[in-house]
Amino acid sequence: MKIFGNYRKSKPIALLIASLLAALVTGCGGGGGGSGTVPATSTTTYTVSGSVSGISVSGLKLTNNAANEITVNAAGAFAFTTHLATGKTYNVQVSQNPTAPVQTCTVSNNAGTIAGANITDVNVVCSVLTLTIQGISNTAPGQTPIVTFHVSSNGVPVNILTTPFASLIATIAGPTTDYATYLQAKIQGSGVVGTLIAVDAPAGVFNYTFPVTGAIPLTATGSYAIGLEGYVLDAAAYPGIRFSIVSPILPFVVTGVSSAAPRRVVVDDAKCNACHATITAHNGVNRGVQYCAFCHNPNKSNDTQVARFENAIIVAQSMDMKVLIHKIHRGTALTQPYIVGGTPAPTLTNPSGTPIDFGSMTGFPAGSNVGACITCHLPGTYDIPLAQGLLASTATKFTCIEDPLLDTDLYCNTGSFNGTTIQTQPITAACTSCHDASYTAAHAATMTTTTLVESCPTCHAVGATNGIEVYHTLTP
Repeated sequence: MKIFGNYRKSKPIALLIASLLAALVTGCGGGGGGSGTVPATSTTTYTVSGSVSGISVSGLKLTNNAANEITVNAAGAFAFTTHLATGKTYNVQVSQNPTAPVQTCTVSNNAGTIAGANITDVNVVCSVLTLTIQGISNTAPGQTPIVTFHVSSNGVPVNILTTPFASLIATIAGPTTDYATYLQAKIQGSGVVGTLIAVDAPAGVFNYTFPVTGAIPLTATGSYAIGLEGYVLDAAAYPGIRFSIVSPILPFVVTGVSSAAPRRVVVDDAKCNACHATITAHNGVNRGVQYCAFCHNPNKSNDTQVARFENAIIVAQSMDMKVLIHKIHRGTALTQPYIVGGTPAPTLTNPSGTPIDFGSMTGFPAGSNVGACITCHLPGTYDIPLAQGLLASTATKFTCIEDPLLDTDLYCNTGSFNGTTIQTQPITAACTSCHDASYTAAHAATMTTTTLVESCPTCHAVGATNGIEVYHTLTP
């Protein structure tokens, strides 16, 4: 106050105001320790940009670092509006694929660190690679099926005899009441079997005859289904990128029914892509959720990939679709480990194989309602009771009887790796995949009869006191 008083007595009011403003500016400079120097605030920033190619990209959306979303409605150059300083990272992803027409866009050169220059080479390629199954014959038990299919890229027929797929596989699964088994055959790529011939090569139409090992099982009845999976490569232009198809599926009659019945549809790609943009699996090879259930059926456990240590008891987890997907989305909220073996599988020098701990992953998006089944499921497909005739989910408990003192390695040889099945009934398998506490499993087991009838609907059916809709809200 004394200083202020001295200013009032000895200096003009204009000079007083100027001095106060200067002091205020110096103070707001922040952290200067009273030096009186205003630090520089300008920082050079750089753009992240690239180009999009495709027959039409209307509705394409891109994000950088999971933010700064932009919409691209035409092929050509694009640039993100948020600029980045040197040392900052960038990661460009597709958040929504084009909708007119529906196609898949793949990015390359899309991640890195700003190093004092604009990023200009992010490459987005949008394409429509399509396979359509036109029909299938020779589908009685014991016969080798012949499937007819059409191939096109961006609406133009493709002759795959001159422009082959890097990998093209046919899979047959059945019965469609609930897939219990499957068989596969390689049409193109490494390990080809069977016979591929052209019906009309310029029009992109081909026949493929399965090998004898791909014959319809002698015990097969009812309806089965065939699906195709495949991808192409353009190693020169887009190294490391796989352009894959959405797997087409066609149900067909084996015996005992008058018309083919498809498997029930529980989720669809649109719901998956609402979060994942383009849902793929197995390093971008597989697309199409309905096709996943061909192999990830109730009888599938992780038996070929699970760790194989001597003198150990190891559980190969169920790889049934409803178990696998629920656990992946539950992630870190699981109370029990869900570790499965990946690729490569265990070997003599690496008995652990390639373990993947889904319980350590993020799971459902933070802040989302994990109890909102409708986020992923189609309406009514998760109601209790479930559809009739569904199979129990299978895990395998392996006991290694090999004496570790008999050799110098840690690997359990095949003859000593003995497995017994662990089956979990359908409702219990679905519910305990998320609610995995031991006491929940005990409750479900107590409520299942010795003849494997689940009493869950008594309390948890829709409309019951503790119906599924009470705790699993209908809105995301």
